[in-house]
Amino acid sequence: MASLSGRKNKTKSGSRRFSLFYGRLRIHPLFLLLGLWNTLVGNLGVFFCSVVCAVLHELAHAAQAAKLGYTAKQLLLMPYGAAIRMEIEDASAKDELSIALAGPLCNLCIAALFLSLWWCFPSAYPYTETAFYASLSLGLCNLIPAPPLDGGRVLYCALYSLFVKYLPPAKAKKRTKTVCKISTAVFCATGITLSVFSAIHGSFNLSLAVFTVFLLLSLFEKNEPQYVKLDFADRRAFERGTPVLHVAVSPSCTIKKALTFLCVDSYLILDVYDEQERFLGSLTQTQLSDFFQKNHLYTPIGAYFF
Repeated sequence: MASLSGRKNKTKSGSRRFSLFYGRLRIHPLFLLLGLWNTLVGNLGVFFCSVVCAVLHELAHAAQAAKLGYTAKQLLLMPYGAAIRMEIEDASAKDELSIALAGPLCNLCIAALFLSLWWCFPSAYPYTETAFYASLSLGLCNLIPAPPLDGGRVLYCALYSLFVKYLPPAKAKKRTKTVCKISTAVFCATGITLSVFSAIHGSFNLSLAVFTVFLLLSLFEKNEPQYVKLDFADRRAFERGTPVLHVAVSPSCTIKKALTFLCVDSYLILDVYDEQERFLGSLTQTQLSDFFQKNHLYTPIGAYFF
């Protein structure tokens, strides 16, 4: 669970109001078959570590997205790991970059933690070696600039920010997707070449082959948004008795900024004042949530009144 609140005051229990996932956990049948195969060949430990690292990777994405007011529709466990598509149309390039990099950064931090552990307690190496390499490889592989990997999302944001300077947004988006597909195709060709080369020399790399197939299939997928806006309306707040938190803001205050005022133990009411400190009106937490569903994160609160 994750809270959108940027405030320090929480309930004594530390509970959170907002869920990272409004959807469900889905397990692909091939994931179960792969787990069974690893069990039969004695690689269950490696498989389990890889799955845990992949889930933590995706939870890091979801946690960062939740800070921006989004929740994941679905967490999917697939043969090559876990997956949540990174398509958020309302977010800025800066926010998308922070979401995309959250996953690899999580894995690299875990790997660094194990390194530190080995430095302090060398005897822990045999018990944590598998988890270290799983975290490190997952973090580094996802930085490859080929969609749908996180590095591909970084490439997409960088290219779009460049193209949109001299092209209409629609054309800039189309050109960006074309370049990203070419990048993915190049890495697919490289993976296929290396897989064939390793097979000829008697050391076929199954992981590389599966990874390459995953990238190849992604070229033909439609990247539909998998994150939806959080609904933080609290329509029953007054039935149970909830303290009211009044926050004075200007009309230029964005929805994104307003989300930071949400607190788990109070009902938010935004009091909007103009530059001359004239009162323009109030916006309740429920009204803010409804307004958010119809607008993007960077819409100023003043647009609600005008």
